[in-house]
Amino acid sequence: MSLLLVGFFAGRFYLQSDTPVNVEIPCSWRSGIRQTVDRSLPDTHYLYSEQYGWFDTTHFATGKPNKVLADVRRAVQRGGGVITIRQLVGSNITGYVAHYDISPSVTNEEIYPVALGIYLDWSMRFEAWQAKLPHSLFGPLTSYALEDLPSQYIGFYASSHNIPIEQVFACYLGPVQGSEEGPPHFDIQAEGDAGGLPEVVRLQNKRFTPLVETEVGWRPTKWPKDIQLTPVNSSPQTWRFVSEKTWYLDYRAYWPTSP
Repeated sequence: MSLLLVGFFAGRFYLQSDTPVNVEIPCSWRSGIRQTVDRSLPDTHYLYSEQYGWFDTTHFATGKPNKVLADVRRAVQRGGGVITIRQLVGSNITGYVAHYDISPSVTNEEIYPVALGIYLDWSMRFEAWQAKLPHSLFGPLTSYALEDLPSQYIGFYASSHNIPIEQVFACYLGPVQGSEEGPPHFDIQAEGDAGGLPEVVRLQNKRFTPLVETEVGWRPTKWPKDIQLTPVNSSPQTWRFVSEKTWYLDYRAYWPTSP
């Protein structure tokens, strides 16, 4: 099994303590020209990029991708085993837990793409869980929001490279604007059903790539090549989903350590 992770460990960071900081790699690693960028991001709930759409800053760490990586690494070093991914929701009122089994066949070279495959699978299941009753009664527009999955993908990229999320934007995604209001939940399409009336549809994004508003409507956009990662898919020789649980009110029953 050989799957390529495009962009993994393409270069190193050389940072200075001043702000803005000097970034040599990977922002300008191809040309070798030293480049100065500002690492700071707006201190807001949402970020908006003209080229890559919306991001939710609270989703950069959803499911703790850094812990997923550490747990997968530990399981591989032990010859396989089960890992658990948890997420508290609504001030710890409820939450979602899923378990994954890592095959003894996974090698050290496959730790990162296996962790990515698991994290992407968990993220999709988490969004689907949010759409189910009774959670959907309290957050009917939360599942598959435009910004959720792209934000989690960027969070995993930053964790896998051990770099701050600010650096991902500075090096690859460019400038963003801050906002406390998120993207629209609905879109009015000019051509509706047979009656010819405009149709109101809920905007959802079930991909890990951005959905960006254009002159012809909302369209998916690819990530820059340097941050496109390829996951290892589920199989008997890699990893598999085992089970999932939901808790209400008493998260400690499913969270033996502090969240």
